[in-house]
Amino acid sequence: MLLFLLAPIVRFALWIYFRHIEVRGRELVPSNRPLIFVANHPNVLLDSLLLASAIPHHRPRFLAKSTLFKRRFCAFLLRQLGAIPVARQQDGGRVGNQDMLRQACATLHSGGSLVFYPEGGSLAGRRVRPLKSGAARIALRAAEEGTGDVCIVPVGLTYAAPHLFRSGIEMHFGEPIEVEDFIAADRANRHRASNDLTAAIHARLVQLTWHLDSPELSQTIEDVNLVYAERLSHQLPANQTRSPLACEHTNAKSAA
Repeated sequence: MLLFLLAPIVRFALWIYFRHIEVRGRELVPSNRPLIFVANHPNVLLDSLLLASAIPHHRPRFLAKSTLFKRRFCAFLLRQLGAIPVARQQDGGRVGNQDMLRQACATLHSGGSLVFYPEGGSLAGRRVRPLKSGAARIALRAAEEGTGDVCIVPVGLTYAAPHLFRSGIEMHFGEPIEVEDFIAADRANRHRASNDLTAAIHARLVQLTWHLDSPELSQTIEDVNLVYAERLSHQLPANQTRSPLACEHTNAKSAA
């Protein structure tokens, strides 16, 4: 009921906040099978709202850092929305992650979906940082426990100007990564299989985003955006404004 009530409010808020939202590759997302969506994480709040709005029929459960559950009201709201708390090492250890693993695997076993941000935290910029192996380990563990047909769906999120109101966002769904392909290696060497799957996820996210290897170049582009993006947005015709999650496969990179 809470999800049903919040969905139109979130969509309207996104329509107000963004000038345009491009969703590409959504037809690649499989149906009727357990999925793990993995995405880069440039914005703490907006990333989750955008993903939840783009895949409403999957009703994914998000993994959220355990510090968000410290306040009683926030914990109640997050749990009602299906969020699963995860204790991160940078927040003081990983106590309680056995419960996270149990909930995550149970969700996949029931045919549900999960959302991971495997970078381990949010940081604006045009670069996919090294990934934590949690998504890969849970996928392999779920498959090992008998959850068949598990696959990982990479999602690239790229903000035209992250700090600018009425800017744009490109959300790019990629080809699913079949976990079964890594199962044989997992039986021989579980650590190696987890690393290989994590590397495959990272490579796919790099392809789906405007990834720059150089942090200095990334910062230069952000500075240019801050200077010119607002000026350019006022020069665009009114018909360039798009409803959220309605535009499919427009070449945003060429427009930029």
